Amino acid sequence: MQSTSHTNKFRTLLHFFLGLAPWVRSTIIAALILVAAGIVFTLSRRQSPSKINPFVSQSVTEIKQIREFCTAHYCEETVVSASRKRLIGTDDIAIIVKGTVRVGYDLSQMKTQILSDTTIIVSLPEPKVLDVITNPSDCETFQESGHWSHKQVTKYKNIARGRILKHALADGIMNQAADQAHVRLQLLFSALGFKQIEILADTTHNSPLATHKP
Repeated sequence: MQSTSHTNKFRTLLHFFLGLAPWVRSTIIAALILVAAGIVFTLSRRQSPSKINPFVSQSVTEIKQIREFCTAHYCEETVVSASRKRLIGTDDIAIIVKGTVRVGYDLSQMKTQILSDTTIIVSLPEPKVLDVITNPSDCETFQESGHWSHKQVTKYKNIARGRILKHALADGIMNQAADQAHVRLQLLFSALGFKQIEILADTTHNSPLATHKP
């Protein structure tokens, strides 16, 4: 009985289909072909390696155009003083200098290998000092007696800059920059859809390899 019922339904649908206008039948047949082709295409993609998404590849290329990727900074206030003898007494000067050291990467030197839309290998260059910032507003003459030329004042400000940089390096700013680079790049590439991110770091500053597998 159930088989007879299914047969009757099929005949009814067949008569209905044949009763449609030719262009309607053609449209329905074309739509069914497209659906079938879509199913076959989807199954074939699952069975074969996926191609790299052009959007992902372009996004990685744009990231590599960043020439100053700052990942660590060090701030310090230091005082530089000097004195010189005169016939009578001495000339003294004391300058307070506030400086910031920025360390990071030139990502144009970064090498990437995209294995798939979900897997990438990143080789970072060595971190470098991007700049030592001491703006004029960050320098204050605390004490001054006698006449000091602009050239002499600039000399002592540069001494302060060198001192701040030396302290930053002694404080381990290079290692800090490497560690933060791992964290930020992992987040950045994760946002692009990568699930497995391997970051190979320059070992000059004892920066460990970092692998991110959420």
